[in-house]
Amino acid sequence: MTVAATSAPDWLIVGGTGTTVLLGIPAVAAVAAYRRLRTTPLPPSAPARRALPPVGSAARAPVERLAASERSLHELLGILTRSGVVAAEDVDDTARIAAAASASLTAVAHDIVAMERAAVGSTGAAVHLSTSISSTAARLADGVQQYDGLVAAAALLTTPGASGSLSALDSRRDALQFASDRLEGWAYGLERLQRP
Repeated sequence: MTVAATSAPDWLIVGGTGTTVLLGIPAVAAVAAYRRLRTTPLPPSAPARRALPPVGSAARAPVERLAASERSLHELLGILTRSGVVAAEDVDDTARIAAAASASLTAVAHDIVAMERAAVGSTGAAVHLSTSISSTAARLADGVQQYDGLVAAAALLTTPGASGSLSALDSRRDALQFASDRLEGWAYGLERLQRP
């Protein structure tokens, strides 16, 4: 290798070194970009598309509202992540709580649809199921309202001036934490109710 380098013409050695430097610059820039991106928090994952209950189901309207609220919360959490108004861990925690509550609400909606199908299949069962369907639908609507409360609390942190007064900002952060805790407690209670 050394013999080849010493016997090569000068223009080849200079040209080879220049090419090495020229190809090394993008590699150094890529490593720097990688390190910078690694420290940037990932945005919250987008909510999954959900299948809506059949038309006429008592669960359809609440599930439509839930899907719209999930999209809104996803957008708001993205804004909060980029603005840095709320710590990244708190945004992640809020997203986790919202996903768990959404899963509980989806399970309730599936139960409503299953009871409605059972009521259609049996007139004897329909008499007994009508009360269960309406009370479960009321719980579902209440849960979606709790979810909307979390979305509203997240929206408070995006209003102009949210980064102004520290006491106002802390109050808004507390409202988001309170809404998160309330939704988490509600989802836990609902999950306990759903267990046989």
